[in-house]
Amino acid sequence: MPVIGIRMDKLEAERKENVKLEGQMRISPNPRILQMQEVQIPGPTGKANILEIQFEYAVNYDPPVGDIKVTGTIMFQEAENVRKQLLDTWKENRQIHPEMGKEIIYRMTHHAFLVMMNLARELNLPSPLPIRIQTQEGQPAT
Repeated sequence: MPVIGIRMDKLEAERKENVKLEGQMRISPNPRILQMQEVQIPGPTGKANILEIQFEYAVNYDPPVGDIKVTGTIMFQEAENVRKQLLDTWKENRQIHPEMGKEIIYRMTHHAFLVMMNLARELNLPSPLPIRIQTQEGQPAT
């Protein structure tokens, strides 16, 4: 498991008043990788090289009833050749290597959505992750 930790650095959430609700609401979650760098951290056998991946996850509502944005850092530890390939791909075109970045994206999304759902609940905003409610017959509710 290459992701060894996730740290939330900043949480922003706002509920906007006096927004007229007409029609259907669109909720757009937008993940972004902001920066990737190799750093050394102390470990049980000395210093360990890891990648620190800074990210931002924002939720936009339309109509604009509110905003939620979380930023954080993922600590990623893997073999030197994997770290180098991820870092080189990032430096070349500011993208994560598709095959090796799956766990990074999954863990970032999983952790950020839990935080954003709690913030949305506290501000009485719609959930950033639509939840289907099943009727007794097993059909999705409308």
